[in-house]
Parts: sequence; C-alpha cells; structure tokens
Amino acid sequence: MEIYLIIGSKTGGEMRLPSELNPVLRRLRAALPLSNYRLGMKLLGKITSGSNFQLSGVRYSADFLQGLAEDKFSYLIRGSLKDAAPAPILTTELAMRLPFRAPNMNVVSESVSMSSSFFVREGEPIIAGSLDLTAGESLIWVINLRRVAP
Repeated sequence: MEIYLIIGSKTGGEMRLPSELNPVLRRLRAALPLSNYRLGMKLLGKITSGSNFQLSGVRYSADFLQGLAEDKFSYLIRGSLKDAAPAPILTTELAMRLPFRAPNMNVVSESVSMSSSFFVREGEPIIAGSLDLTAGESLIWVINLRRVAP
C-alpha cells in the first residue's frame, strides 16, 4: 500500500508527482481551485485482507507546508482492509499535529484528522480526503493499493 500526502496550492512551483498519480492529478485539477501540486510525503505500508495497519512517526520537512512554524510534525495513519463485494473495503484514519504560528507569535500545535471508508481496487489510486490547512494550501490524502516487489 502506498499513501501519498499531496500539497495543493494556489501559488508556488509545480513539482513532478509519481506517474501512478496522473489519473488523480487530472481529477484534482478538474475539481479543486488549486493550480499547483507537490508531493509532501510518501509512505509505504504492508497490508493483507482481513488485517489492520498502523504507521506513525515524526517527519522533518522544511517544505511540507509553507505556513508551519517549525520543520517537524507528527502523524498517525491507521486502518483495516476487509473483504467485501464488489471490492475490498479500506477504512482509514489520518491524524496529524501541525505546529502553526499564532498571531501573538507563539507556536501552537493544531490537531487535524480525516477518516474514510471506500471500496478499493489494486492499482487504482483513491483520493481519501482533503483538508484546507493554511491560506492557499490544502492537504490531499491519496491511497494506492498495489503489490510491491520484495
């Protein structure tokens, strides 16, 4: 399983996204009033039908979001994959603590989260959700189930 956190913005330079996200990028351009997209983070996880998964950590990234007060943030992604008809159902939750600078210049950690359940097919990326985070920037969560060679 591949999990992509894409940053969409109204300004800034376009960065090349992985080719497997081309169908998603076309849908994003048609649906959202954002002109640029860049890869914020890519995570790989192993999941089998009937199992649960959890990925967590602290990420250091100066270019993840422009409005962050610090270059580090924490994330937790968890979910499950269950057999169903017409396709397996993936239930996921993404939670992040992002440091923003308040008007009084203090750093405030904001918790953001999104969760969803949807039918998945191998090799067909799905837009799992999006959040407006800072002025002109959105976080878009994309999941792609595909077999990864050992």
